[in-house]
Amino acid sequence: MIHRHHLTKTKTLAHRAYLTSQGENLTSPVIFFHVPKCGGTSVKAAILDRLGILDYLRGRYFTLDAHASRESAEVLGTEMRILRENVLAYEVNCSPKPVFVAGHFIYSRPIHQKISEEYTAVTVIRDPIKRFVSQFFYNKNKSTQDHFGIDASIDEYLDSERAKGTGRLMTSYFAGNEALNDDAFTVDELIERAIQNIRRFDVVGVLGDLKRFEREFARATGTNIQIAHHRKNPTDQPEKECVLTEERLQYIRELCAPDVRLFEAVLNDV
Repeated sequence: MIHRHHLTKTKTLAHRAYLTSQGENLTSPVIFFHVPKCGGTSVKAAILDRLGILDYLRGRYFTLDAHASRESAEVLGTEMRILRENVLAYEVNCSPKPVFVAGHFIYSRPIHQKISEEYTAVTVIRDPIKRFVSQFFYNKNKSTQDHFGIDASIDEYLDSERAKGTGRLMTSYFAGNEALNDDAFTVDELIERAIQNIRRFDVVGVLGDLKRFEREFARATGTNIQIAHHRKNPTDQPEKECVLTEERLQYIRELCAPDVRLFEAVLNDV
């Protein structure tokens, strides 16, 4: 096992050395806001591939450990989204600053205002119904159920509060913690705030057209990336089709109404 670890690290170093020699490294600092089940694992890997060897050796990058952040929040008795915002604020204020920061961070206006001239803020979103379905089946059938696993039938899940949150997860990610902490905001106001915030990003990609994201990323950062598919949902398509009756899909569409409005606004801006 130790030998395998060193072999992997050696291959990574060799790969970064090759990219450095080709002049294809990340030169503009980037923050990637990784929305779950929107292709973010593949996007993050593509950007990490463009770290220069010195940035890699000096650890001038940070990727959030989702499991560790959840467990840390439980230990401290705080909300996970708040802890993650604190982690993001810390990372972008380190010296020297990381050249790349990525994770399941909820958008933060105060942080963005501070770093907007230093970092390129990027994200990728997805058709909300497809994202909802992907997240359900991934959490239902993944091998490790200790991290947001689902121990319920599809109908039990759809009737849960958790499903309501999943249906507007993208809205919540971009509305910001300050909005989510204030019960005075209506759903319509949260959606509008999310739309305003996502328009502050330098690059917003849509899963399904990642070539366009690659082009926009290159334009904004001066660095070319190539996104390959890295994570496969553990549920086969025939199983999904068997479970997803038209009645259930219609209910999912209703749950996803807030995210649909956000998604359509982004598409209209393209």
